[in-house]
Amino acid sequence: MATGDKTGRSEEGLSGMEYLLFSLLFLVLPAACVVVSSVLYYVWRKDQPRRANQINTLGFIIFGVQIALYLLYTQVIAPK
Repeated sequence: MATGDKTGRSEEGLSGMEYLLFSLLFLVLPAACVVVSSVLYYVWRKDQPRRANQINTLGFIIFGVQIALYLLYTQVIAPK
């Protein structure tokens, strides 16, 4: 576990279990991807900047995966 510096900021990032749970939540509920990752980023950015950046990056990556899956399905698997 990482300790904070003199300002009280924690340098601890997301745990493996948190990555897994947030990834699954974001994949299953697309609206949660944008809303939850944005809210958590702004809540954590001052006190836990590393964790905030990780959740923001994860949200963008999962959002990109969702777009890619949508395009794959609509253009390749089931085109009209």
